[in-house]
Amino acid sequence: MRRSFMSVAIAMALTLATVAPALAGGTRSIRFDWSDHYTVAHSCGVIEDTTVTVRGTAFFDASGAWVRDLIVFGFDGVYTGPTGALANRTRQTSEFTPTTATLRGQGTFIHGGHIGALVYDVGRLVFDRSDGSTLFATPKVIRLDDPAAMEALDEALCGLLS
Repeated sequence: MRRSFMSVAIAMALTLATVAPALAGGTRSIRFDWSDHYTVAHSCGVIEDTTVTVRGTAFFDASGAWVRDLIVFGFDGVYTGPTGALANRTRQTSEFTPTTATLRGQGTFIHGGHIGALVYDVGRLVFDRSDGSTLFATPKVIRLDDPAAMEALDEALCGLLS
């Protein structure tokens, strides 16, 4: 999921650019939603096929300047490998401000058949939007500035399905 985070952030910026003209009428918040699909081929042969749905509200101050977004991300996907498949159903609540972003709740939650649930990323992560550095993280969160954690996630996924 973190791999797709930057593409989601870019799409959010485009969404904000399209709602700016609506502010001329004095609107202080604007709801938006969209969805996208992505496929990731992992080096071990596992294919990740995911649809992301986004529902959110952008908030603006009296002068029309953007203040924050409150967004619910839904990731529904399947990881398919040589030895089987796992489903991924993730819901995450997020808040984006001009300087920080906060991801709350459940991040990557992969489950499948007889192996039960595998939770890799759950809790609260606050990071600096300018450089992705972690400002606060609960113990079971995968940080955006920790490539080793993402590698460990990929290794676990590949270990189960390759």
